[in-house]
Amino acid sequence: MIYLNVSEINGLHLPEAVEYVIKKIMKNGGQAYLVGGALRDHILGIKDIFDYDIATSLAPERIEIIFSNHSIWTAGKRFGTISLKVDDMSIEITTFRKEAAYTDNRHPDSVSFVTDIHQDLSRRDFTINAMAYNPFITEKLIDLFNGKEDIKNRIIRAVGDPQRRFEEDPLRMMRGIRFLSQLDFKLDVKTKNAIHDCYQKLENISSERLQDELNKLILSSHPEKGLILLLETGILPLIFRFDNLEDKKADFQLIRYISSDNLTYRLAALLVILFEEELSFTVYNYNTHINMSIIKNRLIKLRYDKKTIDHTLNLLQGYFSFLNMKKVKPYNIKKLLGQTGEENMLQILRWADKSAELKKNKVLHDKCINTYRIIKHVLEKGEPIYFHQLALKGDDILNAGIGTENKKIIGEALNYAYDLILKKPGWNRKDYLIQMIKKRFSSDIDT
Repeated sequence: MIYLNVSEINGLHLPEAVEYVIKKIMKNGGQAYLVGGALRDHILGIKDIFDYDIATSLAPERIEIIFSNHSIWTAGKRFGTISLKVDDMSIEITTFRKEAAYTDNRHPDSVSFVTDIHQDLSRRDFTINAMAYNPFITEKLIDLFNGKEDIKNRIIRAVGDPQRRFEEDPLRMMRGIRFLSQLDFKLDVKTKNAIHDCYQKLENISSERLQDELNKLILSSHPEKGLILLLETGILPLIFRFDNLEDKKADFQLIRYISSDNLTYRLAALLVILFEEELSFTVYNYNTHINMSIIKNRLIKLRYDKKTIDHTLNLLQGYFSFLNMKKVKPYNIKKLLGQTGEENMLQILRWADKSAELKKNKVLHDKCINTYRIIKHVLEKGEPIYFHQLALKGDDILNAGIGTENKKIIGEALNYAYDLILKKPGWNRKDYLIQMIKKRFSSDIDT
């Protein structure tokens, strides 16, 4: 990440579409400033910026008229926001405003429009988001709360009284910690103390909003920093309903080394860390199934979709099956591969091996290496690992006279055949498998 010098801030290069909107508002008698995350990211030197926010002194109705030749959306009009698209770029234009109380912990009960940019900036969440920039006026950068200094010093600090900011919208607590994880910043002490005092207000926030912030944090470049703070401030135990686990802080380092391209991989790794004691029994143990059910219910409560939940639980089941595997043998590994899937199994091994490295666990490391070798051999030889690779189907068993009276026998016979080919890949021939099944289920053959 590139940090600009303070002297360079007045010369930020903005996209033409953003400059066009600012100029057009000024031409029509209004004030206009780039504000919020896009300004912060420009100062940070971040290149990929897609959403821009413009603050203006003009009323939303006036903005509608000025930009009537563009595609506009008015869903946020009652809060002063008009959205438009310019050159395929999304831009939100919001009238300067001050806000009443946040009874629903999300939106202000009412807003009143003002003509002073200073009042508008005073209502914002963090100092690094409370600056305003216009390249076409003398005082190009307005920075009432020393946001640029906090960027320089890599600090997340609430605007004004942090407790008041978090009472207005408690989700700001998670947003601040998420910014810290994304930007590799530190949290101001006063702001952190306010989060610790106010974190229970997150009970009033919808599960969807909590999940969205958690996902962004998990997928950030420094998730371990944010997760440690979520733990220290009480937020993580509140979200997942577990007792504070101070000894887990070092384990969060693992998540940083897991691919950020897949949310489920990092989410599963987090759950492994949080619930390792509950899940580390043999995976077929009754208590483990209960704990898996508890985790599933917590993911449902956080409004994760079924696909994500199923994938996460599959990874957890596979991970603990691997950890509890007493002997690494081709049969055991192939069976686990068939249950978990090739890519999931390789991901499980990557994170188990990284965990072994971080914890200096040579036994686990050697176990991972041996498993890699077995998988490599199995894949290179093209050995069957999945149930659908069986050389026979249920109809073949029926045609052999097995299970016509008791259909349950067909499933048992298929499972028996699958177990055979995991042990002996060369046995995956229909005629041979039928022969073996007839021997095994001879008393169930209809004559």
